[in-house]
Amino acid sequence: LQDSISLVTHDELVLFGNPAYALLFSPSNDEVDHLPLKDVMGEVNYEVTAPYRRTLFETSEPVRYERVLVDREGQE
Repeated sequence: LQDSISLVTHDELVLFGNPAYALLFSPSNDEVDHLPLKDVMGEVNYEVTAPYRRTLFETSEPVRYERVLVDREGQE
């Protein structure tokens, strides 16, 4: 599987989601780009990944993490 990669603003707007990211959360990139992160990821994934976003926004250093996330169909 390809790594899912996204570019998110400090306002938590998804500027870009690669194909693997889009496949995880939505049928196409057009449906994740330029949307609020919480809307794209869903409540559970949003909360699970919150500590990583805080680190990113506080340090401005890229963040890489591996987590089990729930896809758009509710599957891990």
